[in-house]
Amino acid sequence: MIKWLLITSLTGSMVNLFLILFKAKLVKQLGGVRYYYVCLFALVLFVLPIQVHVSKLIPQRIVIEERAPIKSSAVIAETFSAPNATTSALVPAAPQAVQYPFSLPTTEQCLMGIWAIGFIFMMSRYLFGYFRFKYKVMQNSPMGKAENLDVVVSDYVFSPMLIGFIHPKIIIPNTKINEDDYKLALIHELNHYKQKDAWFKLFADLINSLHWFNPITYFAVGNISEACEYSCDEKTTKGMEANEKKYYSEMILN
Repeated sequence: MIKWLLITSLTGSMVNLFLILFKAKLVKQLGGVRYYYVCLFALVLFVLPIQVHVSKLIPQRIVIEERAPIKSSAVIAETFSAPNATTSALVPAAPQAVQYPFSLPTTEQCLMGIWAIGFIFMMSRYLFGYFRFKYKVMQNSPMGKAENLDVVVSDYVFSPMLIGFIHPKIIIPNTKINEDDYKLALIHELNHYKQKDAWFKLFADLINSLHWFNPITYFAVGNISEACEYSCDEKTTKGMEANEKKYYSEMILN
């Protein structure tokens, strides 16, 4: 288990760090949607062990050991003859092993225990925060529908969002918004729903909990959130004119 964690953590860190450092160039070359799916594949590397056996790539050397000359039977008999009484008296008695009432944990077991405590803490922290926030924003009744999703107005959010896994809902902040901005916001959140982004973000948080000891995973989760928005923005503005894209960008900033 420890070996699997180290291998996947190293492989995932290398690929995700590359995607983060060259994010601007990659988004420009691939586009928001493709970059998002590349980042999701990079997250899979944190659970998929990939390693190269270097020993198979390097030809093995043939080692020829020089054998020592065989001793004569007389010398062997003399060497392995039984010790006399004087010699045996000089040999100290072997110390007796100390018996413990319980077996001490190995180093690997200690590391696994520390990792398990960190994993349980991270997942509990995420799930508790998620359901607590969901309970707050879902206090009001739905005020409309967008396709088959309920739309709820809440005082606890400052921008539109999609929340929920089995029966997701679109949450709209309780503020004045014109009809055009409202429609664009709904289209954006519907794209999140169609992409199954809530499940992908849950997977990202699971990866972060598995590799809580690796600081790169925290940056990778943040990068996934940004890439997710790039993808939805690209799908929302697909087919728009230049002035419409400009209006959409200003709406997002506002």
